[in-house]
Amino acid sequence: MNQKKTGNHKTDLNPQTTWQKPLQLLMIAVLFLCWLSVGLYYLISEPKDYSAAERRRLATAPALTFSSIKNGYYLSSMENYVKDQFPARDSFRNVKTASSLYGFLRLQDNGYAIRDGHLTLMDMTLNESSVTYACTQMQYLYDTYLADSGCHVYYCIVPDKNYYLQLSDPSYPTLDYDAMESQIHELLDFATPIDISNDLTLSSFFQTDTHWKQESIVPAANTILSAMSADDRLISSTEEYHIETALNSFHGVLCGNMGWNIPSEPMRYLTNDRIQSAEASHLDNLNCNTVYDPHYLTYDGPGADPYSFFLSGSSAFVTIKNTAVSPAASENSAAGGQPSIPQSRELVVFRDSFGSSIAPLFLAGYDQITLIDTRYINPSILGDYITFTDQDVLFLYSTLLINSSYSLKAPL
Repeated sequence: MNQKKTGNHKTDLNPQTTWQKPLQLLMIAVLFLCWLSVGLYYLISEPKDYSAAERRRLATAPALTFSSIKNGYYLSSMENYVKDQFPARDSFRNVKTASSLYGFLRLQDNGYAIRDGHLTLMDMTLNESSVTYACTQMQYLYDTYLADSGCHVYYCIVPDKNYYLQLSDPSYPTLDYDAMESQIHELLDFATPIDISNDLTLSSFFQTDTHWKQESIVPAANTILSAMSADDRLISSTEEYHIETALNSFHGVLCGNMGWNIPSEPMRYLTNDRIQSAEASHLDNLNCNTVYDPHYLTYDGPGADPYSFFLSGSSAFVTIKNTAVSPAASENSAAGGQPSIPQSRELVVFRDSFGSSIAPLFLAGYDQITLIDTRYINPSILGDYITFTDQDVLFLYSTLLINSSYSLKAPL
């Protein structure tokens, strides 16, 4: 009788086996469904051209060609497209910022930080070559147009909000503003400096934007006007302003760039008879002839920025003409005296975006103000649009632009 041999059979008695496999299968199924859902989203959804939160155009799907695959362009472009068009992208960006700042307790996220209720772009390194480049462009303008023109030349550097954050907290990391000031002072020896740093505080700036609030910069405007009238050729008006609200809920550009929202704040503006009657003409915008452009308060297209309410935003060449007569000038004229503001007194401002909101306040002392932004017009062709003869000329730039000035066009 044959005896059947029975081998040693080991039974796996690991209790985890009974639940690990179903869980693994469930996780795989969930991941597959997520992957499938995202894929279907890209197939059936209409790609967005513009992100209102970030105020920039989004990447579009690249064309699939043999050459684009061969040189790697297709894969790199597709990666950008997938990131820009990802579903609920803004929500994920908010989660990322929150986890970075509050979960991992980082000081900043991609260079952006929250300090004293303000969103800010941290700038910790002084770019000396950029400062030199900016001063070189100003030197070119002086040598080419101003040296023998009889113009009175001034410069004013606008501190950014990091400057005031450092004053309140010396441990806050930021660039060396004293070194920047010394370098600028040495290179711009042809112009008279005007210091407005004591006329501003952190509260002078929007919490969610890099720019200053117009209702907070009257002392700075008065300091500039006073400095430019030191030779008694100009007497500034002391007209009071009416404060109006342009927008009740303003969120600045830093919200979208950082991927984080804090409570909105109102955006206000100043007005009086001079500002209301002033006429503005743009070289590249013929649709608005007023100092304030309400079109931008509701505009949601590419580059939308409510701050463009002031002088229609950044523009290559703008001329503001003061058509009102000050009460003091009228009284003096009636009495046979001289007007308090000389007729045809003109100010030329080479500026960045900070100049948009302060320029209307200069109407207190000038009949005509010309604003020039050489980020959008080459300085070599300015002679085709303006003749420099005995004007006051002000170089008004923020430290943000000075420390990253390569957007200023070099002469042809």
